[in-house]
Amino acid sequence: MRYNSLPRPFDYALVLLAVFALILSACGDEQPPVSGMDADGGAGRSNGERPIPASMLELPCEVQRVLATHCATCHGEELFGGAPLSLVADMDFRALSTSHEGQTVAERVRVRVQDSALPMPPVTQPEMPIEDRDILLRWLDEDQPRRSDDDLCDPTPIRDLASGVGPNFLECEVTHRFVASAPDSDAPFPIEAGGENANSYWCFPFENPFPDGSQATAWAPIIDNSEVLHHWLLWGSNRDAHSTEPFPCAALPTGDAAFVSGWAPGGQNAVMPQDVGLDLQYKTLYLQLHYWNPEQVEGLTDQSGVAFCATQNTREHSAGILTVGTLDIDLPARSRDTTASFECEDWQMPTQDGFTVLSSGPHMHQLGRRFLSEVIRADGSRDPIGRVDSWNFDDQTPVRLDHPIEVFPGDRLGVQCTYDNPLDHRVRFGEGTDDEMCFDFMLVYPVNDIPLSRRRCIGL
Repeated sequence: MRYNSLPRPFDYALVLLAVFALILSACGDEQPPVSGMDADGGAGRSNGERPIPASMLELPCEVQRVLATHCATCHGEELFGGAPLSLVADMDFRALSTSHEGQTVAERVRVRVQDSALPMPPVTQPEMPIEDRDILLRWLDEDQPRRSDDDLCDPTPIRDLASGVGPNFLECEVTHRFVASAPDSDAPFPIEAGGENANSYWCFPFENPFPDGSQATAWAPIIDNSEVLHHWLLWGSNRDAHSTEPFPCAALPTGDAAFVSGWAPGGQNAVMPQDVGLDLQYKTLYLQLHYWNPEQVEGLTDQSGVAFCATQNTREHSAGILTVGTLDIDLPARSRDTTASFECEDWQMPTQDGFTVLSSGPHMHQLGRRFLSEVIRADGSRDPIGRVDSWNFDDQTPVRLDHPIEVFPGDRLGVQCTYDNPLDHRVRFGEGTDDEMCFDFMLVYPVNDIPLSRRRCIGL
């Protein structure tokens, strides 16, 4: 069900849309970790694999491998992240392009895999080696021959971004769900085909149904229409809403809006450490969804959202999200290793009493290459918090801290994002898929005494 709520609360300023996948994944040890981990507790990714479809088995072994490695994660039998078509069968390449009249999909693929400005795979994915690109081009040039009987191969599995993700994989009782729905209805929300650059943003307000003192012990994304869902975010506010209806919202709420949780491709389920609970004390919750529909497909619907396991048995530590980042991003055309950075000053820190950082949730867009967040100690020394040496937009699993990091009075926080811009135009900060961002969403405790308006430190 969808909780109806009090009305829309705040004025919206075009300041920020923090797109982030703070979905913390679980392991079955005594003290569950707070981010994507291997079963033995070592830092690693928890994305699974799925076998290639039968139609790909008809293709030459090397072509199977190239498509499974570089294309089929999004362009599979089930589309993902706005991919407009499948690329797993011979007939997929022979079909007519829907975006370029008179051309086949094979002709468009031939162009895009050689396009340095708008390549496929996109810059959010590992780059396709030249030898793999040549295998694909040669197969297309030879009129896409099928696999011969003597071409024996061990099929390459496809990376599955949604493996083990969702409420069915939580080992706790789901107590509350928040999903997108049509106005005055529990029916799926109708997605508009329009929108600038095929992006649209919608907010769904809910009166907070959690009893006083509730904390979330675990939660999971509900992913309904993965073809066009770019991400979702859940915000909390201590103001009443002004409407019970969904409304377009293309920026971060000003004032006392605080980030609660979210999902983007690669995000996982969340299980909190046994002595930590996620703070849920808000008047109103806002589920914000970003849809990316580049093909402008009509008639699409969605009921994505989040499922929570909540308890009133208050845990020792009450945690929440502290956002650190910068809007000062300016990437010249055809530039490499451009850096955006920001350090919070003492007066910008949320509390004078110090706090503990449990996990780091780095976020950039498609041009990101490297990420670093750190504590700048009062004596000038620096301790890293979150570090990503090879950024992948489609795999935004938060960084688990091997040991929680204490931030003391007099310390500061900083972020540094590095980008490559292969495009022919300048790219700046913005909320669209083709713009850029630089944020770290840190899970910290205690948050009870931190006003919502001070749970972010953002450079302009």
